[in-house]
Amino acid sequence: METTLDPAVLSRIVRRRAGREPDRVVVVFENGSRPVERVTVSDLAVHGNQVAAVLAGLGLAPGTPIALLAGNSPELLYTMVAASQLALPALPLAPRTRPDALAGLLARTGCGAILVDEQILTDLDVAAAIARSGVQPIVVGAPGRPEGPSLGPLLGEILAGAEAPDAGEAVTDLAEPWLLLPIPAPAPDPRLLQVGHDRELLLRQIPAHFGYRPDDVAYNGLAALHPNALLATVLPALRGQIDRAVLSRQFSTARLWDICIAHGVTTVSSHGELASAVYNEPSTDRDNAHRVRLVVSVGMPREIWRAFEQRFGVRVLEWYGTFEGGFACNPAGVGPVGSFGKPPVDLVMDVVDADGEAVPAGSIGELILRPAGSPAVVTYHRDPEASARAVEDGWLRTGDLVTRDANGWLYFVAHKVDTPDADRGDADRGDADRGDGDRAGADSRHLSAVPSGARNP
Repeated sequence: METTLDPAVLSRIVRRRAGREPDRVVVVFENGSRPVERVTVSDLAVHGNQVAAVLAGLGLAPGTPIALLAGNSPELLYTMVAASQLALPALPLAPRTRPDALAGLLARTGCGAILVDEQILTDLDVAAAIARSGVQPIVVGAPGRPEGPSLGPLLGEILAGAEAPDAGEAVTDLAEPWLLLPIPAPAPDPRLLQVGHDRELLLRQIPAHFGYRPDDVAYNGLAALHPNALLATVLPALRGQIDRAVLSRQFSTARLWDICIAHGVTTVSSHGELASAVYNEPSTDRDNAHRVRLVVSVGMPREIWRAFEQRFGVRVLEWYGTFEGGFACNPAGVGPVGSFGKPPVDLVMDVVDADGEAVPAGSIGELILRPAGSPAVVTYHRDPEASARAVEDGWLRTGDLVTRDANGWLYFVAHKVDTPDADRGDADRGDADRGDGDRAGADSRHLSAVPSGARNP
């Protein structure tokens, strides 16, 4: 019998699906010249439980965060499943997080363990920061890794062992924290947005707004736990709303269409400057040799929007989102070029001036939002004062400057310079050729990772 927890807690979603179709491939990791890695629902359930057994063996109590300092790999997904199984909030971090920032985050959150790529630990400053923290590292070895000593226990060796006894399900309340997402701020330490398991009940509606189909194969070049990839690609695949997700260990714009052709991709997530980078690649016969029908975009430049669609034989859907609950989209072929859309009927958005008064159509103002019929609620981890400041008269102040036309279509302009989230650095930018998952925890407030200045209404 299904409970209210079953459709919201990741480990429960995986377990129930594994009972129905255990051999279904849900995520594919393409590795360039190395063999492809395919992850089935059974893999997620069995290996997720193995990782849960390891974490439980460390004596981690429910509510103890676990840090994830790793690029794209099956082990990253298994650990996400394990964390949700044991009610351990997951703290995704960018692999290039500075040692001092890493040490501060581990201390502030009271992390009990950290999943870390072996290659990252070769940075002696990072290894020293983890060692000083006293947090137990669990190491992800590189694919094709030669035999030899490791800097810590290799997760791959644990997963190759026997199945573990069922570690059970520890989440008892949907309000319990699922994710802790760092938000850059001028202060020395970023705030941490606390996302409960109940948020999944809203996030699972996003694929329908995108127009995803059950047979879609979705590709994303970002890190699996970057909000854009998680919401637009990974979670829809794990839920069974699309056929499967395809992710890269290493990504470059020059290989995009090769990846799409090789894996039968039908939808691609474009983010930041990726669209411009792809468009600026020399034209080849691969431009139309793929099956991609839909580009789910953030920051598509209006000057190339229609030309991009025509050259590559795709349609563009533009969207906006924040993990605090903001969402809007401009379905392919529906709204005007340059707009990120309108909110769904259960969400209210307005554009206001500094005094909170609505601005006329065409004027620039701050985007504010709240659920229809209720106030916005935001929780920052162990920071009730910041939580209270984020909401004013029931409205979430996003800090994003936008305009709205006479028909209600919204256009992104910039981020307010006087908000804590204004200095976003390079975290939101396309950085397409690096593709190493560096943006896993960078500015995780914004699902869509809108780059500053990406659109100029």
